[in-house]
Amino acid sequence: MAEQLQAIQRRIKSIESTEKIANAMQLVASAKLKQATNRFNYSREHLRPLIETLKKKIDSQGYSTDSSYYTNLKTVIDDRKEIAPTLTIVITGCKGMCGNYNASVLKEVSNIEAMTTFLPLGLKGYDYIKYHDYFLLEDYIVALETSGSDSNLDSGSGSDSEGSIDKGIRSRFRDYYEIPAEEHSYHAVLDLAKKIIVRQHAGEISEVHLVYAAYKNSMAYEVVNRMVLPVYNIDPNDEIIAFIAELLALSIYSAIGEAALNEYGARRLAMKNASDNAEEILGDLEMKYHRARQAQITDELIEIISGTESQEALEKEKRKTRR
Repeated sequence: MAEQLQAIQRRIKSIESTEKIANAMQLVASAKLKQATNRFNYSREHLRPLIETLKKKIDSQGYSTDSSYYTNLKTVIDDRKEIAPTLTIVITGCKGMCGNYNASVLKEVSNIEAMTTFLPLGLKGYDYIKYHDYFLLEDYIVALETSGSDSNLDSGSGSDSEGSIDKGIRSRFRDYYEIPAEEHSYHAVLDLAKKIIVRQHAGEISEVHLVYAAYKNSMAYEVVNRMVLPVYNIDPNDEIIAFIAELLALSIYSAIGEAALNEYGARRLAMKNASDNAEEILGDLEMKYHRARQAQITDELIEIISGTESQEALEKEKRKTRR
């Protein structure tokens, strides 16, 4: 009985520790959710109208999409020489403990059947894509650079060594998935957008898509696969390129803020559920402990009473013997 009580006490302490961690993470998630909500509201009030304005500006110049522009452009991966792959930017979290948030986004990635190369923003996305051996953008660019591509966008220090080029490119991409997406500044996102557009004009990628969790309401989100940059037949020196780069950067930056809002909302809910479950388990354990303690006390009382009765009976026998 004593061992059972000790086992229950140890489990109670363990659950109490888990509950404290869950409560702390819930508080952190709530604080970050408030920041993400402010960013989302700013995006909805200011960035979205700006995005629409840029779209109208580009459309007014008469620029249209035409996927045939990329037909027969040479690529170097798996003999894919008929058309350049689509670039899909996947926005996930860097941490877990947020319910099925990351799993929902990555499920959409697994449903993509078109020839595409992936750029994950978030460690969970990178790990998933790497584990399933999907086509990472950094692998694609390494292959392009080491095969003598004319584009020098992400080349290393100019060294002819393939190992040096590989290391330089991968170190640049590491920041994209190791740093939480919401921590990237707008200037960093704009720099990424400019690099993507250069790659597109070089015929190395075609359309650009975003896979992320889009906000529906405070209790729900929807994972979407949205095209944010079609194929524009534009001279690289045209002034409209600057507007297209801004449009792509704003689209990515806005999606990052929206995804962060949903991630922290999911994490706060998950930690609240974990805290509630821990509290429920503690209640059951405390009841078991009290019952076990009562049973132990009852056993001890029975032993005391039995011992007393035995002692009294023994004394009676002694008195009879003396007589």
